[in-house]
Amino acid sequence: MFVNLITSAFQELTKANQFREDGFSGKSRVSARRAAGLSIQYYLDKNRISTPTKNAYELLLYFQTLQVVPAEIREAGQTLTLRVDESFNLPSTNDPILAAEVILQWILSNFPESE
Repeated sequence: MFVNLITSAFQELTKANQFREDGFSGKSRVSARRAAGLSIQYYLDKNRISTPTKNAYELLLYFQTLQVVPAEIREAGQTLTLRVDESFNLPSTNDPILAAEVILQWILSNFPESE
């Protein structure tokens, strides 16, 4: 079951990149958020931490509160929970796909057997 979460996270990252290439930045961001959410669920499950939700956005918010998570990883989570502006754009310096990859790689570094 655990490995399925990581496999699904990588699949969502692939979708995110494809959506970006196709010009669908909103869909790309959603897929990046899902990828991060799946990897966070993996991390929480492996550490036997229960959460009341499987919603990626809520998992990202919860993950940012964990003291064991380094600041740069929490910042990546913040990128994925930023609100878009009235034109539905993110600040140009924030890359949701990169943020999801950073979170996923940090989680995998904690559990090398899952790679």
